[in-house]
Amino acid sequence: MAEDNTCRPLRLEKGESLFLYTDGLVENRGPEGEVFRVRRLQKFLEENMGDANLKTKILEAAQLIWKDEKPLDDCTFLVVKRVEPYHRKGCKQKAI
Repeated sequence: MAEDNTCRPLRLEKGESLFLYTDGLVENRGPEGEVFRVRRLQKFLEENMGDANLKTKILEAAQLIWKDEKPLDDCTFLVVKRVEPYHRKGCKQKAI
């Protein structure tokens, strides 16, 4: 796969999410050599992206594969979701 290092702006619409992760999430192996894999992660996210406990569910799903195996690579991920801004009654928002 060719790498594309082009920087482009990304605009999330209300309710949309962005999921970023390091390769350790999909490449760390369990004791039987099984890995989480990108396709499994995609399917998992399609089914669970709106869940308030997404972080916990991802770690639990990965742990089912890794079992007690010590990860050889870091496992980092970030979920960004655009939501409606919170407005308190009587407060005015400043333009940024």
